[in-house]
Formats: sequence, C-alpha cells, structure tokens
Amino acid sequence: MKETKRAAIYTRVSTARQDQDGYSIPLQTERLESYCTAMGWSIAGEYSDPGYSGASINRPGLSALIEDSKSHRFDVVLVYKLDRLSRSQRDTLFLIEDVFEASGVSFVSLQESFDTSSIYGRAMLGIISVFGQMERETITERTLMGRVGRAESGLWHGGGTPPIGYDYIDGHLVINEGEAAQVQRIYKMFDLGFSLREISDAMAGAKTKHGDWSHSATIGNVLDSQLYAGYIKFCDSMVMGTHDPIVDQALNDRVKRLREKSREFRSRPDSNYLLTGLIYCASCGARYFPNRRPNGSVVYSCYSRAKKNKSMVMDPDCKAPHIPMQELDDAVEGEFLFRLKKHDIPITDVTQGFLLEMWPQLMVGAKRTILVQHTKKIEIKRDGSFNLVI
Repeated sequence: MKETKRAAIYTRVSTARQDQDGYSIPLQTERLESYCTAMGWSIAGEYSDPGYSGASINRPGLSALIEDSKSHRFDVVLVYKLDRLSRSQRDTLFLIEDVFEASGVSFVSLQESFDTSSIYGRAMLGIISVFGQMERETITERTLMGRVGRAESGLWHGGGTPPIGYDYIDGHLVINEGEAAQVQRIYKMFDLGFSLREISDAMAGAKTKHGDWSHSATIGNVLDSQLYAGYIKFCDSMVMGTHDPIVDQALNDRVKRLREKSREFRSRPDSNYLLTGLIYCASCGARYFPNRRPNGSVVYSCYSRAKKNKSMVMDPDCKAPHIPMQELDDAVEGEFLFRLKKHDIPITDVTQGFLLEMWPQLMVGAKRTILVQHTKKIEIKRDGSFNLVI
C-alpha cells in the first residue's frame, strides 16, 4: 500500500490590499486543504505569516516551517503561489534547495502547477523565481523614483516619522512650534561654543516626537542637517525645499563651519588642549603645539625650535621660548574674558552676558570652540609674552 504523504501548508499575506485582492489567509488555506484532499495527502501542520513581507525570510511562521522540515515532520511543503514563500530569487532557491530538499522535503506551488519532485517543476522554479525578483525590484525602483521626484520638487520624501521640528500634513512639512524652538536653541548654543554633551545636559527634560536629547548623536544629526535651513536632500541631490526653514541661513552656515572645525580638531592627537591650532610664533611664523616632556609636563613649543615635524619648521634657528601649557591657558583665558567685558569682541550684549555667566562651567572643548570662533590667532613673542589677535 502506498504511503500517504504528509503535507505542510504555508500561507502569507503582507498587506490589507493583498487580503482584499484574493490572497487572504483563509482563502489560501481553503484551497490548499482542498488540494491535499484531492491528492490524498494528510496535513501535518499549517504555518502562516499574516502581515509579513516576502522580501525577507525573517518571519515567525516560516522559521517554524524551516525547523520542522529539519525534524522531518512532513514530506512536502505546499503554498498557494510561489511568491507566498518569498519574492527573492536567492531566498526562494535557498529555501527549496538548501532547506527543504536537503531534509528530503519536496515543494509544491498550487497556482503555478509544479512540484520539485519532477524535472519540469525544478526548471519552472528557476524561471518563476526570476520573475518574482524582477517584480520586487520594479516596485523598489518605482518607489525610489517617486522619492527622488519629490525631492527634486522640494518636497520631503515622506514615510516614517517626520523630522524633529516638523509635522507632516497633507504631503508637506509644517513647522511644529514647540520642537522648532528646541532646534533653534540647540543651534544657538552650539554657535556660542557649547559642546554636544553640554547641550544635551541643558536640554534635559525637553521632549520631541523622537524622544529626548540625551544622545549626542541626535543633536549632531540635527546640527548637520540642511533641512532646518530650508533644503531637501535625497541621495546626492540638494534643492531648496517648499517647507519653511527653522534657522536662518547665516546661523546655519556658522554652525556647519563649526561642525567641520570640530571634526578636524577631534581628528588631531592634541585636540584636548585649549589653544590647539591658535598659537603662532611671532619670530618665525611657525605654529606652536602641545609638547609633552619626559617628566610628564606639557608645554607649548614652536615647531621650528622643537623640530619634531620638519614640514612645520619655518626657521631652524628660531629660539622661541617654550611656554608651560597651564600658564598660557590661564593667561589667554583671562585676557579673552577681559576683552569680552570691555566689548572689544564684536558680539551682542546678550551673547556677551551669556558667555561670561557660563564660561566657568564650560569644558575645554567648548572654550576652544569659542576661542576659534572669536580669535584670529595668539602670537608668542621672544620674551614669552603674547598678543591676542581678535
């Protein structure tokens, strides 16, 4: 007597639209069960993935099907249509050849009328899988073209949660006043020289649709985005958007320049020092750099005199003095704050008062950023004194 085949039924639907178009889970199940009855097969198990895309094989129902096939719980896997298993040619062939057949399990697709136990079925499998892959890639390409088209028209691409500072209404970005005020505050604080961590601390308690500002990366992403100055970027395209900007162009440009300088400083091995990149020798014109001595102390030294980097030497006979780091840091900070109080530095009274109040709380990185922004250079004279050039 011929042994009855044990069948595993697998069904999947990814969207409500497919459910309405005749691919519903109950309809697939009904037809597959009828096929099993007609073939005289017993149903060993039913596996289903409602609401899961066929673009990925990371689905709970499919995972259970794979595990049970390895345990030889059935002899054949039955689906209503090939793309119910997967829309990827590579994944389809992997599942059938490397999973099912490797476990002695054949595969049957009802709609395409073939099974892998026959030569014809295996040949048809490869052909139909290719068309399933082409359909998915066509959908992806159309979606991408649609997003590019929106970007070229100055419209945000849509989809997902709108960016901080905006709501998405009727296909357009509309300013969310509460979040926009937070974005403006972050831009202004960074423009004043606050570090990302200091901004994060200052924004404690503030909330957006994305959460809070506890992560520096969130603040960095906002500062790096051109969206807030009114631009739309998609792939390599940058166009003026139809949405209203949250920050003005001048502030945006200053912040972007400061972000670039900040990255340059972080990439340097001496970036933890207050006056890095600001000090020059008044005698030969070479830069000064933080120079760690054998005893562990740090001094600022002229490249020409130290001769540690030949490409930076301007005069090999220069006799410029070495200046203890802390001594020069303290003196320059004192001179900068003195000039700030005297209004020698061209900033508004509000900004001046804010900087004077917050200066003692700022970390070295924030202080350096402010000095870079408002100081042209610091010249070290032969006698060890300095000139702060604003």
